[in-house]
Amino acid sequence: MTRYIAEDYEIEVFEHNNKTEHYEELFKELEITKFQYITTPRKNNILYDNIVGHSLNFGCGNRHQLGFGEFLTNKKYSNLYELLKLYGKKVLPDDNWDCITVNKNVQTKPHFDKKNSGRSYILFIGNFTGGELVIHKDDDIIFNTNNIIQFNGCLFKHSTNPFIGTRYSIIYYSSILSPNRK
Repeated sequence: MTRYIAEDYEIEVFEHNNKTEHYEELFKELEITKFQYITTPRKNNILYDNIVGHSLNFGCGNRHQLGFGEFLTNKKYSNLYELLKLYGKKVLPDDNWDCITVNKNVQTKPHFDKKNSGRSYILFIGNFTGGELVIHKDDDIIFNTNNIIQFNGCLFKHSTNPFIGTRYSIIYYSSILSPNRK
């Protein structure tokens, strides 16, 4: 584990590899899942130039007009949801999360995660080059995609470097609306 200290808040980096139990099963499930296209710029943190992004949310969180609650994708993609929870419990140092976002081929502009609470864990799966996580501070910190990065996305502006190939980013976090937020 590598630790970076910035403004009294730690950014931690954990080793992640494709030999972890359930990795292959999760990757295969991601490959057969029909992701929802991000067709409108409803999120101002996503780059749309020549990129077709896909995103799914799992667990509990803000459901736009419906408020906080369980996402419909939990049932619609129940096998993927179970694998994501199982994988998170296997590779993450704790289970202080109740939301999971999976992005497929999404490149982001610099942004803050305004609706997240506390630590987020981000990891990457797929066959791609590039796509590193960049945390924007006085000097940008660029994180290798072979790691799990834990940081507070509300405090640190972050973005994605360009990439080639199929790239899944999986983010485990708690919602600011969660009654169980940790």
